[in-house]
Amino acid sequence: MKAILFAAIAGVCVTLSACGAAMDSSTPGAAKLDSSGLPPADDNPEPGLQGQVPLADQAPRLGGATGTVPLNSYRRGTRLVDSLAILGELNTGLDRGGNYELAWLDDCAYVGMGDLARQAVNDVVLQGPGPELPTGDLPAGAAAPERSAVESIYVPPGAAPPPVEGGSSCGEEALCGGFNPLPELPGVGLAIVSAKNPAELKLVYVLQIPLMPNTPGIDNPAPNVPSRARTSAAPSNPWEALQTNAARRLIMVGTNSELATYQAVYNCKYPSRRSIADLGTFMLHGLRIAPDGLTAYLGDANADGVAGAPVFAALDLTNLRKPEVLTTFSAAELGAAGLHGIELSADGKRAYVTYATAPALGTGLMGLFTRATGLMILDVSEVQARAAGAQVRMIAQLEWDGAAHAVRRAQVGGRDYLLVTDSVPLLGACPWGWGRVIDITDETAPAQVVEIALAVNDPANCNAIAPDAAIYSSESVSVDDPDDTRLAFFGWHASGLRVFDLADPAHPVEVAYYNPPPNPDTVHRSAQTPTGGFTLDAVPSSVRYRPETGDVWFASVAGGLHVVEFTQSMGPAP
Repeated sequence: MKAILFAAIAGVCVTLSACGAAMDSSTPGAAKLDSSGLPPADDNPEPGLQGQVPLADQAPRLGGATGTVPLNSYRRGTRLVDSLAILGELNTGLDRGGNYELAWLDDCAYVGMGDLARQAVNDVVLQGPGPELPTGDLPAGAAAPERSAVESIYVPPGAAPPPVEGGSSCGEEALCGGFNPLPELPGVGLAIVSAKNPAELKLVYVLQIPLMPNTPGIDNPAPNVPSRARTSAAPSNPWEALQTNAARRLIMVGTNSELATYQAVYNCKYPSRRSIADLGTFMLHGLRIAPDGLTAYLGDANADGVAGAPVFAALDLTNLRKPEVLTTFSAAELGAAGLHGIELSADGKRAYVTYATAPALGTGLMGLFTRATGLMILDVSEVQARAAGAQVRMIAQLEWDGAAHAVRRAQVGGRDYLLVTDSVPLLGACPWGWGRVIDITDETAPAQVVEIALAVNDPANCNAIAPDAAIYSSESVSVDDPDDTRLAFFGWHASGLRVFDLADPAHPVEVAYYNPPPNPDTVHRSAQTPTGGFTLDAVPSSVRYRPETGDVWFASVAGGLHVVEFTQSMGPAP
């Protein structure tokens, strides 16, 4: 596998991998991508508009009768290394579907779920304590990961069970840890996947906690369960509230009003639970961990229009077993109703937060789906310094008509930028949402530089693509390196993974894409895949680029975890 070499200015080349391709330094300004050192092209271009999955091509992409795993993705400048669809049902062998967000540590991928639409999680009954698992491959003398009477795991056939305090084991194809919270749906939860060999992805296990809701925001406690077992639904349906931190090796996963914190001290495959925090009326949606791992910032998406309701909170993680709220910032002070994306500066002193004010409907191109929305730049330096009576202060705001969602920082040519997506994951909402580049070099006066859209987001094409019954909206955005950015990676729902060259931030150029094929064999249906994964998939997740290998990781709703790499056809479309 090959990574790419980038040059910020002509004649100066910064290597991301010693085995990568070279840059063409003969062109003035930012160097062109030279993919000659990458694997051969393996393209299967989109047959319609940029980003489109035409209705006429949807059924043929299945590759045969229902039940056959298809192979014919749309791709240019990329090729598949491996993919892993996570098991959803033991009795049918169906894949789980419902995958939504991706986080990572080392060689481990953590695949979270969102928007579950299966009704089989209401009548869960806690079974009582049971056997524990052997210590596995931890270093000599290391403490085994902690589990409790509120957790269970699904261990796939042939996989080694994760270590837990104790010495006994449970069967291979069992829900281990003493409970059977979802006997029909072992795949529901936080999937931990080993990508040590990216060409052979392996499901390690699925972390589950019982009493999972089947609808976000609604708790369905099982009957006859003692109060001690009233626990978090976090690993079942976290949406975007899934984050990791390398400094302290944290995995945080939350949903509704609860946040679970895990720590993978020795091995990314075997995290230990540290705490489950009850956030009260807070509906967790946005989540970001400070670079030093000592603070988590939480965004509340459920405070729409409630004056004074806290929508932004700083959580002290110094004691992982007892996280404490340091301070909150209220909706009245923000002039916002619900928060979505959170990004932090490298020093942890600034927070960049997207929001949408639900009560005020906009009048832009997206009609009723357009809201007054925007970006806040917040000073969180007092929180980072743990100053007495620490406060969060507004530095600047930038608003537009849309539905602001994900936000990531980038730096190009010594200037600071934010990449933001608008997310409109609804049928009939053409032209949906797309990306934006915002210059924050002067943080007191953020300014939009350019919009990043696909042909499917052109209003002139709405009538032509309406029969596709697809959601062509951007959702997530990630970058190759936030401190020296060249590539931006977008999760674009039915348009798949889209990769843009940001060498000139005012003129982004799409240089690659990978749109996974549909997966008809899934349990969970999603609003983001209106046909349930039968003829369309969707890519909503964050994206990981590994410069040391050139691998790109992302998750799709129906297809699970994917690893792709760039090929020699990477570059502007011919």
